[in-house]
Amino acid sequence: MPSLSDPLITDKIELKNRIVMPPMANDLSSTPGAVTGRHTEHYNARSPADDGLSTVAHSSTFPQGELSSNP
Repeated sequence: MPSLSDPLITDKIELKNRIVMPPMANDLSSTPGAVTGRHTEHYNARSPADDGLSTVAHSSTFPQGELSSNP
């Protein structure tokens, strides 16, 4: 049985391990939803050193899809 530290290799992607950081509502973007320095600090602190795959926090294409004041 594979462990979390084993690589994951498919025909379309290769990850160095099986650790995945899921998207989270971290409210680090600006009010109109732009990426901020806090955003980049947050992701730089967590990847690519540890995670095999990092996904970016929720975002919206239209204001009606926003979940918070800082999308």
